[in-house]
Amino acid sequence: KNFRLYLFGMFISLIGTWIQTIAQSWLVFELTNSAFLLGVVAFLGSMPIFFLSLFGGVVADRMNKRNILIVTQTAFMLLAFLLAVLTQMRLITPWQIMLIAVLNGLVMAFDMPSRQAIVVELVGKVHLLNAIALNSAGFNSSRIIGPALAGIFFAIIGASGCFYINGASFLAVIIALL
Repeated sequence: KNFRLYLFGMFISLIGTWIQTIAQSWLVFELTNSAFLLGVVAFLGSMPIFFLSLFGGVVADRMNKRNILIVTQTAFMLLAFLLAVLTQMRLITPWQIMLIAVLNGLVMAFDMPSRQAIVVELVGKVHLLNAIALNSAGFNSSRIIGPALAGIFFAIIGASGCFYINGASFLAVIIALL
């Protein structure tokens, strides 16, 4: 039961993350008309993951994974709402998007190892292969559904609306973890 709740919450959250990723990229391009800065934002969001995910794995091994995930998912939610408010108020600048991308990457460096390691705690070793398969299916399905929804939502409610949707999507996984 706990794994089903976690899987559903994480699936909703991942869809929201993909919605934000697409909307953020579109917003950067709208603001700057620069493919280079679009790449810079993607690089800045990935750089902390590359350098800190090993440390994040050590933290996940030594601390309560559920608590780590509650903190990281809450941080993701707050960053999404910050991006939404700045965009809605038309205060957003490319450097702010870059800073939020770096902060999201920092959070992801701790979130990702904990997210992968908690699966065995939720299902045990007997059901681990099935849980990994379902987890992978959910992750890859969100990579299809999220960008498709992002295009629709971006056209209807704009970038800030997409960021609000992402922020709200984190509630699903936070509630599941609680």
